[in-house]
Amino acid sequence: MMEYFDKDGHLTEYAFALLQKDDTDLETRFEISEHLSFCDMCLERYTAYLTNDKLIENIPSGISENVFKKIKYRAKKLLFNKYSTVAIAAAISLTIWGGNTLNTVYEFSAKLYTADIKKIVTEQYEKTEKVIEDKLEKLINNIFDKEKEL
Repeated sequence: MMEYFDKDGHLTEYAFALLQKDDTDLETRFEISEHLSFCDMCLERYTAYLTNDKLIENIPSGISENVFKKIKYRAKKLLFNKYSTVAIAAAISLTIWGGNTLNTVYEFSAKLYTADIKKIVTEQYEKTEKVIEDKLEKLINNIFDKEKEL
């Protein structure tokens, strides 16, 4: 087990290679995985070993300023968009609530509903009245026609 760890107790490149190739027994894999679970330095090295990426160590000075400017611009834009939407919603809510608009809409719809009911009832009453008048007239005419025949 000593070839998997160096003198400082960290994993060696050989251990990383064995772990990646799946070339070890279950107990060794478990011990290497357990070490990776608590050692951030070895985990970082193993991740770099798997990705084969190289980090830029000497970043040119102008790049970081441009990146921070872009981050600040996007943060301001995001903040503006978020709060402008909230402000517009609040303004609309206050206008409706403060202007008694909801009550006016409710009263108007109630009047329309009541007017529609009155109109429907009136129309139905007139139709029924007409039918009753027609039937009574026929009945009366039949009675008088029969009396004349007698």
